[in-house]
Amino acid sequence: MLGRPAPFARCIRCISPAFYPALYHQLPPRPLRMGGKVSSPVPSAHYPSTSRPFSGNSGNKIYPVPSQGQDPCSYTAGRFLHQDELQRNARHVQFSFSTLCEVAIGLCQGASRVTSYEKKEGGYNRVFVLACDNGERLVARIPTRVAGAPRLTTNSEVATIAYLQSKTSLPLPKVLAWNDDPSNPVGAEYIIQAHVDGVLLHEQWPQMDGLQHMQCTKHLSLKIPEMTSLNFPAYGNIYFSDAPIEAALKVPLQDDDRFCIGPYCSPLFWHRGAGEPELYGEPKLADLSALWDKPELGLSAQYAFATSEGELAEHRKQYEDFDATQKLKTWLKMSLQSSSDGWMSNELWEDAREANRMVYEQWMETSRESEARGDDSMTVEKAEKLWPFDAR
Repeated sequence: MLGRPAPFARCIRCISPAFYPALYHQLPPRPLRMGGKVSSPVPSAHYPSTSRPFSGNSGNKIYPVPSQGQDPCSYTAGRFLHQDELQRNARHVQFSFSTLCEVAIGLCQGASRVTSYEKKEGGYNRVFVLACDNGERLVARIPTRVAGAPRLTTNSEVATIAYLQSKTSLPLPKVLAWNDDPSNPVGAEYIIQAHVDGVLLHEQWPQMDGLQHMQCTKHLSLKIPEMTSLNFPAYGNIYFSDAPIEAALKVPLQDDDRFCIGPYCSPLFWHRGAGEPELYGEPKLADLSALWDKPELGLSAQYAFATSEGELAEHRKQYEDFDATQKLKTWLKMSLQSSSDGWMSNELWEDAREANRMVYEQWMETSRESEARGDDSMTVEKAEKLWPFDAR
């Protein structure tokens, strides 16, 4: 594949250079995320795309309790350029908000009710900043379906916080209550923590000068040795010893029997994205076959499930198309300043959808011209298949 240009690169070269700046004129000016900068309008095959940024929030509105017309269960922070309805439904969590408030009230001495709440939406969690009538505030966090493995993610997050609090001096917010069993009275997994006053670093960072940046970075770097000095007997996530995991998958921590190492519960390996099957991912046979021949592994026996040359060729072809789609998605993501799943804020949704439609039409026109010239490397059918967003 390295010896010839990918279909994406071949097709994209045919588009007029004047086309790319036009994309930016479709969107209103707005502040960039922390560390962001306007990239070159010409797409590159080398843009990395490995992270999934925080999806934003609801605009920091304060709602009274009870609140008319507000649904704590629904996702309301934005829209998606791909599989919009499916994505929002995947972030819908059916639970009892009133019961969650009752749990919070029981944690605040002298409180009799929750007077208001602030709803924030993240990429994986729904957060409620609850204000009680005694002046205290608590933070309740409920994971959505895309957050990771059911029960394991919540258990691991709480266990990791507890372990770090026992081993380091990191200023972590105290966990006041939690439950990883969705059959509890609230009706969903939840974590309730003490509220930490202050400002978010990513909001303050642009106003800080170089010296303040250096001092902040130095302070953070001095905390790193506390974490790197911790040793673990296995690769995975930290859990409480009584976590709902098969005993054979638990590796006890010798320095503290309250914890163990269990399965890695990142959504990356659990396929928890919208529309994905709920199963634990494993290395594919083609990948294992390629790794088997590496001499440094010392595997002398023949791989039992070796794939044929025809199957490997088909795999390479499919991977080339996959790689082209990811590069195209990366360019669209950077140009529109969306997340990798096409998330856009409500305020920018209409402009972003129109910009996506404009780029899509130019992309398809280029593929039609390519096909008319007899170039079968990027047909109309293939161009349609490679386009990553369906909001057009």
